[in-house]
Amino acid sequence: CNVQCTPSGGATCGTPTRDPAGFSDQPTLPASSSVSYQLSCQVSTDATGILSNTASAMPLGGVIDEISENDSATDEDEITQTSALSIQETSFRTVSGVIAGGQVSYSYLVQTQGPSDAVGATVLDTFPPVLSDCSWTCSGALRSPVPGQCVTSSGQGNIAATVNLPIYSEVILNATCTLASNAAGQLSNTATIERPAGSSDLDLSDNTTTRVDPIGRSADLAITKSNGVEHMPQGGVVTYTITVTNPGPSDIIDASVTDTFAPEFESPQWTCLATQGSSCGVGGTGNI
Repeated sequence: CNVQCTPSGGATCGTPTRDPAGFSDQPTLPASSSVSYQLSCQVSTDATGILSNTASAMPLGGVIDEISENDSATDEDEITQTSALSIQETSFRTVSGVIAGGQVSYSYLVQTQGPSDAVGATVLDTFPPVLSDCSWTCSGALRSPVPGQCVTSSGQGNIAATVNLPIYSEVILNATCTLASNAAGQLSNTATIERPAGSSDLDLSDNTTTRVDPIGRSADLAITKSNGVEHMPQGGVVTYTITVTNPGPSDIIDASVTDTFAPEFESPQWTCLATQGSSCGVGGTGNI
């Protein structure tokens, strides 16, 4: 603690001496005079409960204190947790946007600048419905002076991770999900850091981070055609099987399949059978 003494009414301050338990001084106090002490102390970053501090005074040199009941005074204050928590999304995309049906990753850096430790803060991320099979991990960032602690180190689905953050510490959370193959437009995902119960945050504006990515499509259409024979008789009937596949990762909407039959074919007819959630026309006559 830093101690400052201010005399009044002819009093003089001694030389305040500090020690681990507080301070002591021997001022000179003529009748009707006073001295005032101002103490500035650092509260431990992990302190909790009630802070109680008692000061006392006693005469020296044989002076009789007629009222000893007022020779001490105590101040008590409830200790509150106050932190400057923040969260940032820091993942790097090698391409612009994300691909429908592909993997999507997120990386969150969670920090506190104090002045108090943030014990029992919660990182939350409720992933949008187009993301599935999500998994995540949480670990203390080694670059910080004191690594933060992840009470919950990993999980499946939405993120709900409890973390303990000493002053100036950090934790990093990494998440990976699968984007729906039919997703389109933009992918928006928001994560938050919630302060511990009963505490306050000096700046709530950086307790939320949102990432928005355009959704692109990527696929590899393939087609095969076979009639299963090497020779066909004149006047006979030949049947072709045309198979169109899409290994993904994205859905393809309104793909076009064409087949212009040779003049030797008379009155060609065709049908289409869709499998595995795909769809096609029911069939027809002539060219496809």
